[in-house]
Amino acid sequence: MTTAVGVREDLAFGGDTIKNMAKRKQWALITADELGEVVSSAEALGLRPADVGLMFEVPGGLSRLAGPIDTRQRELDILSLVISRLKTESETEEAVSARDVSLIGAWVAVGAKNRRTS
Repeated sequence: MTTAVGVREDLAFGGDTIKNMAKRKQWALITADELGEVVSSAEALGLRPADVGLMFEVPGGLSRLAGPIDTRQRELDILSLVISRLKTESETEEAVSARDVSLIGAWVAVGAKNRRTS
């Protein structure tokens, strides 16, 4: 996919001239299709353009982008669990307490930590 300097190693960028210049100037190269996928994914996660722009910083932009993605995914996981719990408890007519929401958040945090370490 990409090297440490973000330069594509396949035939998407033909010729060594572009690749060599990108390495020398520390440019990140991305195809139009890849950019479309990034924009779609960023929109789905609700990431800000400044967050997505991290991937174009060379070297290591993609690894710095992982932080905002993980944070946003954790937020979405918590929201999904809380909404699911609220729906279930509204169907059974049980009340959801602030403690319930806090425990759900703690459970999601442990799950997110386990995903990062596996």
